[in-house]
Amino acid sequence: MMTLLLIGGCQRSSTPEPIQSAPERVVRLYNWADYFDEKILEEFSARTGIRYELETYDTSDECFARIKSDPAACDVFVLEDTVISAMRELRLVRRIHREKLPGIRHLDPGFLDLEFDPGNLYSVPYTWGTTLLAYRKDKVDPKPTSWTALFDEKYSGQVMMMDDSQESFAITLTTLGFPMNSSVPRELESARSKLIEQASLVTGYSDFSTILDALIDGTCWVAPMYSGDAADAAEAHPQIGYVIPEEGATMWIDNFAIPRDAPNVDEAHLFINFMLDPEISGRNAGSIWYASPNLSARAHTSEELLQDEQIYPAPEVLAKCGFLKKLDQPRLQAQNEAWAEVRRSPSLEARAAIRSTSPQ
Repeated sequence: MMTLLLIGGCQRSSTPEPIQSAPERVVRLYNWADYFDEKILEEFSARTGIRYELETYDTSDECFARIKSDPAACDVFVLEDTVISAMRELRLVRRIHREKLPGIRHLDPGFLDLEFDPGNLYSVPYTWGTTLLAYRKDKVDPKPTSWTALFDEKYSGQVMMMDDSQESFAITLTTLGFPMNSSVPRELESARSKLIEQASLVTGYSDFSTILDALIDGTCWVAPMYSGDAADAAEAHPQIGYVIPEEGATMWIDNFAIPRDAPNVDEAHLFINFMLDPEISGRNAGSIWYASPNLSARAHTSEELLQDEQIYPAPEVLAKCGFLKKLDQPRLQAQNEAWAEVRRSPSLEARAAIRSTSPQ
């Protein structure tokens, strides 16, 4: 009897455990709207089995604030060089594992190891471009060639500016013939005075999507705009033109970065390396119409895009352009004080009040 009981006990204890299925792999992406070719994102998932989730933002400040409040909010985000620099100093981004990104070898060395991230320890270049001048062809004649169009009284009430103090100061300094990164007090004071004077012409200081809508509906005739956005707008709306002004323009690099507490770090590296593939990078650039820093991608990029001199400027034009640099304390203080004064302009406040009471 005892033997039978023991056998029965052994049989009961040998019941197999339930099979645990492997957790689903996912990468969460945070980017500007329409800044990925979603067919390429779908191809990433098909090749790797990693599902992607895409969330978009409207301004760099929105993205910065989101990552600052929750460094686990996503796995990969895209932001420009100046903001990446600030996030690196605040320890909001984690170091890149270069050994997991062999595709970095395809990138143009001219876009690597720059001041905002020496050694590219925290960021990987995605696209690059300029902040150029967009305009309405049917309203602005002759075609503008200079930033002075933004300060021309004949366009009063039809000028818009980016809600970005550093870009606006750089444009103004360049218009005045000064270096875009100047910290010389008299030059900053000249820029401050010119921006305050310009405020009477400006209908709004806004994000790029608001400026784009205003250009489309004709309530804005001239405005700064990122090169790829301007090209995309011009393709859809032939009345919109764009030009790198003769004085030159600011350059920028949008970068992939991984937030400090990203939960899916391996998937993040796999995604970034996938986007560094020359064929993928070339196709993506042609879809979003932005310049790629990937030299090997040129062979996979449409000739039409490569020949667009506002996207891939000629060397002599590019020589007049430059990257914004980290602000020293005197420049930062002067710029912030002046920007606050510009935004408090009585004429700007009056126009805002008129718009808010006007029938829709």
